[in-house]
Formats: sequence, C-alpha cells, structure tokens
Amino acid sequence: MAFSLFAIHQPVSEFVVPPSKDPAPAWIQQNLIAFAELSLKTVVEYYGKVANFPEIIRETVLVDILKCISEPLSLKYQCLSQTTWKLSASAFISICKVGLPVARENLHMFTLLWPQLATTLERFLFTTSRSPTPLNSDERKRHEFVDCQMIELIRLEILPHTNRLPAEFMQRIIDILNRGSISTLDPHDVFASEAYAQRTDLSKVCFDALLSMSQSETPDIVQTVHGRAGGVVGTPHGSPVHEGSSSTLGSSAIASLLYRCKQVMNGYAKDQQSSGHLKLPQERIFEVISVLRAISSLIEGLTKHPEAVHSALYSHLVNLHPVLVQMIPSCRSDQQVELSVMTALNSYQTLLLLNIHKK
Repeated sequence: MAFSLFAIHQPVSEFVVPPSKDPAPAWIQQNLIAFAELSLKTVVEYYGKVANFPEIIRETVLVDILKCISEPLSLKYQCLSQTTWKLSASAFISICKVGLPVARENLHMFTLLWPQLATTLERFLFTTSRSPTPLNSDERKRHEFVDCQMIELIRLEILPHTNRLPAEFMQRIIDILNRGSISTLDPHDVFASEAYAQRTDLSKVCFDALLSMSQSETPDIVQTVHGRAGGVVGTPHGSPVHEGSSSTLGSSAIASLLYRCKQVMNGYAKDQQSSGHLKLPQERIFEVISVLRAISSLIEGLTKHPEAVHSALYSHLVNLHPVLVQMIPSCRSDQQVELSVMTALNSYQTLLLLNIHKK
C-alpha cells in the first residue's frame, strides 16, 4: 500500500529522488507512477484472495486499504497522471465489493470503516479539483460513468443493508444521493456554460437509488421532513437503524429533495419576474434546470418502481405542480429553462396514468 502512494507522493531519498524543492525529472515520475499503479493492482488482487482470513478481518486491513485509496480519489484531477485516479476508482469499487460483505458480518470490528467510506465517496463525487486540460463531451461522459458506478455500488452494497448499518453513516449516504440528484453541473467544467446536460446520468442513478430505498409492501414516508435545507434525514446520530426504516429514510430523503426543488423554483420565478428584461446569473439558470430535470427524473424513476407510488409521495409531487405552472411566465428568457419546464409538465401525464394504474 505504501508503494501505491508513490504515484502522488514521491519518496525522498538520495537513492530514488535527491531531496530538493525542484520536481523530480519526468523519467523518474513516469517510472514511479507505473510502479505505484502496479502495486495498487497487486493489493486489490491479493486482498480479493485473503479478505475472509481471520487475521485480515481482525487487523481491519480493509480500513487501511480504503484510507490509502482515498488519497488519489480526493485529489482526482490533481494527480500527476490521470490514470492514477481512474485506477484508484476501479480499485475502490473492486475492494468494496469484496470487503463490505465481510465488514457487515463483523460490524463491531469495523467501526472506523463507515466514516472513511462516506468521506471517500463524498470527496470523489463532489471534488473541487479541476482537469489540467479541457474535457470534451466524450471525456466528461466517461468520467460521469465512473461517478455512476460509485452510486451503483451504494445501491447494491449499502442500501439493501440499511437496517444493519450505523444511522450516522446512512445519513451521510442519503445526503450524498440527495446532493447528487440536484447537483448535476460541474462548476469547474470549461464547457459548463454550454453543457446543460452535465451529469444528468448521475442525477438519474441517484434518484433510482433513493427510490429503491422506498420499496416495501407498506412504505412509511415520514410526514415531517427533517433537515430540509441540507437534505439530511433527521435520524438520531449513533442510533441503530431499525428494521423497516429503509423505506422511511428513502421516502424522507425524496420529500426533503422535493421541498428543496420547490424553494429553488419559487426563488427563480420571483427573481426573474422582478429582474425585468435582464437574465439571472448563469448559476441560477443551471440550478433551476437541474431541479426541473430532477423532477422529471423522479417521475420517470417511479415508472420503474410503481410499488414506490404511495399517497404521501404522490401528494408531494401533486403539490409541486402549481409551482411548475408559475414557472411558465418566467421561463421565456431562456430556451433551455423553457424546454425543461415543458418536459417536467409533460411528465405529469405519466404520473396521472401511474396513479390510475395503481388504483
């Protein structure tokens, strides 16, 4: 593991790299990065074979591996080589698929794992680092696909086991999904001003993951939405998540998200009408577009999970319809906003048909 960090932290010694403030020669960097990435591949392969050994479990090697991988993931575009963070992301997913089932069976030994896991996911998905070179459309989509793989990992390895995992950890996971559902634009993308569809796939998979938590025979949506501003569900910190609370957490997160959508749209409509012929800042336009697409994604997601349609969630969406209608006069100043409003309003036809089918 120490060798794998040579890709981001060059060793300082007279034999490898002479200690100095100047960066190492290019040939040294290339060799160190190749060696470090090979070391990481070896760690992943070896851990996959010994993950269930009592000694490996007792020493919580999984926690040490995740701490090691989290460094290049948090740096992301700041890594000396762009292959480093991509390989680290692949290694992270592979390690979690092997290690998380072991950790769930030995929760008392892996208390340090869950905060580290949530922090790693959050720093990677919402990184503030910038790409050293402008990203074209294909590159952005490939990088977004990696983000979606992280969410898929959450959906498959974490959400089905909500009742067994620490409540504070699950709150952070819900917050990540909630944030990913709306934050579909990368503020550091050089083409962000022209790419309204930025990270829409991430928004969809986040919604799908939230909806998967709402699935149960008798889903119980919490009527009082806690932590509306931050989108965090108000489950007591440190308390265990009880059986059947998965649907409650998911439904509460969606309700909180819809409340945030309502705030954004009301604010945009009010400010746009008072601004006269002047357009609002691009950040406000991007935000309202992502909110409108989030609503469309939620309704689209319900068609895949009709069992998640219940009276409380349906009521939240119906109450959002008048807010969408009041957006019509204020959307004429931007074509993309107008198109997003039309798409969201048209999606309500699906919502009506879905409810009729349920009856």
